[in-house]
Amino acid sequence: VYAEFETCLSDSNCGAELVSINDQRYNEFNYQVNIRKMVKPLGYILIKTTKDVQKAVSCAKTFGVSLSIMSGKHAFEKSSYGNNNNNYVIDLSQLKNVTVNTTTMTATVEPGITLMSLSEILWNAGKYGFTVGTCPSVGLSGFALGGGFSLTSRTFGLAVDRMIGFKIVTADEQVRNVSKDENSDLFWALRGAGNRHFGIVTQLKIKIFNATNEFIWIRKQYTGILCQLRQLFTQWQAWIAANPSDSVTADFVKGQFSCSQFTLTFVIRNKTKIDSENQLKLIMSKFTSITMSDVRTGSYMDVLNATASDNWAAKNRQFYYRSKGFYVSKFLNESEITSFVIAINTNYHAIFVASMYGGEINKRQRNETAYVHRTSLYVMQFIVQLEVANYGTVEITQLLGKTYEDSLKSLVGQLQFMSNGEHYQNYEDYDLLD
Repeated sequence: VYAEFETCLSDSNCGAELVSINDQRYNEFNYQVNIRKMVKPLGYILIKTTKDVQKAVSCAKTFGVSLSIMSGKHAFEKSSYGNNNNNYVIDLSQLKNVTVNTTTMTATVEPGITLMSLSEILWNAGKYGFTVGTCPSVGLSGFALGGGFSLTSRTFGLAVDRMIGFKIVTADEQVRNVSKDENSDLFWALRGAGNRHFGIVTQLKIKIFNATNEFIWIRKQYTGILCQLRQLFTQWQAWIAANPSDSVTADFVKGQFSCSQFTLTFVIRNKTKIDSENQLKLIMSKFTSITMSDVRTGSYMDVLNATASDNWAAKNRQFYYRSKGFYVSKFLNESEITSFVIAINTNYHAIFVASMYGGEINKRQRNETAYVHRTSLYVMQFIVQLEVANYGTVEITQLLGKTYEDSLKSLVGQLQFMSNGEHYQNYEDYDLLD
């Protein structure tokens, strides 16, 4: 069957290139940064056009072959590689074209473009921007179809909120244009639940924004002081409760294997001098250790570069990576804060990232798109990340990683009193059955 499928793909009408499991280039394409579940697909189908996708879908249907979809290889549960070893990967990473329309303030973008590459193209087209995350090598389509949080999201919304159209190949091999006026059911579904579920997206149309305003950002690191989590978390809650302007977005991060390493990041779009001054005063009133020496100013691209963090881009680095999380829609009382602090300090191996919601994110109705998380104060992600280089071999790192993953699951279980029962759709978690 597999040989017949590969012969079908070699048809002269298909421009896709197949890197099969016996190809000498296979290991290069199958390099996996996350070693948690090592997968060995039967091959990679390098897509050049939408017609290539149609042909791959047709051949797969004819011969009963499973396909998975990949653009940036960052799916946390590695779903882009497939969940077994008897599938082929539709690799969209070569689809990178971007066309900018400055009159309509839109861009037509192919799914393989990375977030930083897209940002650079938009900036060079006239200082425009789009909602992107802090990991530059993430592919656009997976990021945008599952939500897409950014350190400017309270100002410009999530990536999914800036989607206005798609081109998709559905299971019947048809190419469908999707917008609010055409295939509107798919338009609703793709914005939030679009990863792998309804077809293969080969083009996205996005709303861009004017990024010429000056930006202000703060990255405050706290190190070496034990027992400060309670104080910082209490300040974090108080700041959110103060209802800061939509011009500011923030996250709060705890380092790995530490009870005393934390980073607070704030990004402010400088709409007016008065608004920026007011937001800085509010931040400093809640986090009294922050001073003007911690404040930086610059362009939108300066912010993206200053806040970027990407362990996935380097070909020579591998990690055991596992993420779990939930949304928080309430303010914790003193007893709950105590429980939170005890759980975190006991499970000090885990990273946590608390990303602030509200602003433009929460202005949309829950049923407006398939991304329903519109009532939260912030999203919490808990992460285990072990680098192979620190432990000698992949096998040893996997054994240690499994131990820490079990503790991670225990930690998230202990903290369910914080959860509103929802989970960030971009960060897959196969433990969740619904």
